[in-house]
Amino acid sequence: MTHHESVQSLELNTKEREAPAVFFGLTLGQSALLLGWPLLVASLLFAFVLKPRIEAIEEGVRSRPGIKTVNVGSRMRALVDTGLSSEGAIKKASSEFEAYAAAGYVVIDNNAILAAPEKVKLK
Repeated sequence: MTHHESVQSLELNTKEREAPAVFFGLTLGQSALLLGWPLLVASLLFAFVLKPRIEAIEEGVRSRPGIKTVNVGSRMRALVDTGLSSEGAIKKASSEFEAYAAAGYVVIDNNAILAAPEKVKLK
C-alpha cells in the first residue's frame, strides 16, 4: 500500500465516522442542546421564581371571603308576599344573611354598590 492510498483510506474512515449534519450544519446532539436549553431555563425560572409567587397570589385569593350582594328591600317584599309579617320577614332575612356569613361570605346591601357581577348577587 502506497502512502497516497493509506491517506485516502484514512480520509474515508474519518468521513465515515463524522456525525451527519442535521440542523444548520449542527449534529443531532448539538441541535438538541441548542433547542433544549431555553426550555430548561424557562422551567427552572418557573420552578424557582414564578411558582412561589403564583402560590402566594392563590393563597391570598383563597384567604379573602366571598361577597354576596342582596337587594334587601326586594327580599323583604318577597318574604312578606309569602305571608310573613314584617317582623317575621326581617328575622327570616337576617337568618339567611347570617347563614351566608357563616359559610364565609360578606353580605352587602346592593343599594350601596354601584356595580357588581351577576354571579355575586343573591336572587
